[in-house]
Amino acid sequence: MVVKSLISGERYIWLRVPRTATHSYGKLFFPNTVYEHNHNSYYHETDKIGELLPAFSVVRNPYTRFVSSLKHMVKRQKQNGKMGRWNFYVPMENIEILSEWIFDNMDLLKNRDNDARDYIKNLFKTDDITFVKLFFVEQVHFVNFPGVSIFKFEALTEYNKWIQDTLGYETKFIQHLNSSSDELQHLDFQNVNFIKIVEQFFYEDYTVFNYPFQHLT
Repeated sequence: MVVKSLISGERYIWLRVPRTATHSYGKLFFPNTVYEHNHNSYYHETDKIGELLPAFSVVRNPYTRFVSSLKHMVKRQKQNGKMGRWNFYVPMENIEILSEWIFDNMDLLKNRDNDARDYIKNLFKTDDITFVKLFFVEQVHFVNFPGVSIFKFEALTEYNKWIQDTLGYETKFIQHLNSSSDELQHLDFQNVNFIKIVEQFFYEDYTVFNYPFQHLT
């Protein structure tokens, strides 16, 4: 997605990592436009545009992002019913079952090769993995490329200042959208084993973006 600076006219690629307030900032950049809310890597976006442009994005602590992702998945399934892309399976009866499922299927969940699509479809019990698979993709896949300015969700003040100073958008008008905080209250996300598995799964995100591990050394 290309965002044009209101100050200089320069064009930037906005890379949208799932669960990093992309809906909220989308309303800021495109207040009167219905735009395609895709999550693509830098090279995928440059291939579509046909040129290399400077890019920017936001990353988030892998643990809090993944918890937010699980809650969002459940919320969307409740809203839309088990139809289409929302007809998926992820075991969330309790944290032990969820943790074991992630651990046992970690290699497959992290596999992005086309030859694994049928196996992944069977794992999620769906014919359309476009929604659910997004939340099991590491953030490095989207943004870890030269030419991408990366900001952190935990320091949005810095991000907002860059947006105002570089792009000219008034960030005080940002709306907080798409919250899923009320979901999955029955799951103990502070479970040590669950946190360890998340840290193993998103190990590269932790190391590349310098997020501290809670339990891995």
